[in-house]
Parts: sequence; structure tokens; C-alpha cells
Amino acid sequence: MNATEQMQVLQRAELESVFDMGKSMLDGFERLTRLNLEVLRDSTQDATELLRAALSARDLQDLMNARAGNPLRSGGDRAADYARRLAEIAAGTQAEVAEAMNQNMLRLQEAMKQAVGDGADELPAVAVPAQAFLEGVMDFTAQAFDAMQKTQGEAAEAVSRQVQRLGTAAAAKPRRPAGPARKQHA
Repeated sequence: MNATEQMQVLQRAELESVFDMGKSMLDGFERLTRLNLEVLRDSTQDATELLRAALSARDLQDLMNARAGNPLRSGGDRAADYARRLAEIAAGTQAEVAEAMNQNMLRLQEAMKQAVGDGADELPAVAVPAQAFLEGVMDFTAQAFDAMQKTQGEAAEAVSRQVQRLGTAAAAKPRRPAGPARKQHA
């Protein structure tokens, strides 16, 4: 394969990579939008139920009971669940984009190695040290890329652990007893 054909293959692969990353980001945006619509729908339904219960209350005790059983009061649990699901969406999207970038980088490294290997036969003997230097640079780049992938994986795991801790803490948080907001003095 000559240099022009290699360049065309590489450009095609780059374009596919860009499309893959764009698709991953749009999928993440779609999941985020779906999550936000679910939260909005649930909140609206809860508010409607509370309003219906309040309007159908016959006395102050019925009103207080309706207020005490209000699902809107469990907002901390819902916020923790929302944060957890949001973090899952972000982590999933980030992982998909990172995978597309990793595949792109691997293709690029392979193309560079092949180009250097193909060009080695045509180089004069004086250029051998320059070729060795270029191969060293490519090896260093591969090592840096591996280190970046490792760090990226560790960061994703840390975010996942933190979100799980937050969810566990929110679920274990003691609830305040339901009742009137203020005491009335006679």
C-alpha cells in the first residue's frame, strides 16, 4: 500500500471515529433528556396528588395527614437517585467516547508504525538514527497513551464509588417525623 492509500484509509478511519463519538454523545444526551422528563413527570404527578388530597381534606387533621404522606417530602431520596442515574449516564457516555478515542489512537499508532516500517527500506544508511529516534518517540507515545487509559479508568471507578456512597448515605439518612411545621400556642 502506498502512502496515498494509507492516508485515505487513515482519513476514513478518523471520520468513522468522529461519527462514533458524535453518536455516543447524542445517545448520552438522549438518556439525559429521558431522565429529566421522567423526573418532571413524577414530580408533576406527586404535586397533583398532593393538591387533590389537600382539596379533598375535610378538616385540619386530614390536611396534615395528606401533607405527611406527601411523596414530595422524600425529595432527598429522589435527588440521590437522580444524581446516581445522572452519574451513570455521564460515566457511560464518557466510557463510550473514550473507547472511540482509544480505538482511533490505536489505528493511528498502527498506521504510523507501518509507515515507518515501509519507509525504512527506502532510507539511506545515514537516516537510520533518525528512524530509531522516531520509533522511540512512537513507543513513548504508546506508553503515555496506556498511562492515560489507566488514569481514565481509575477516575471513572472513583466517580462510581462516590455516587454509590452518596446513594447509600441518602438511603440510610434518618427521616424526620411528619407533622405540623410550626407549633401553635394557645
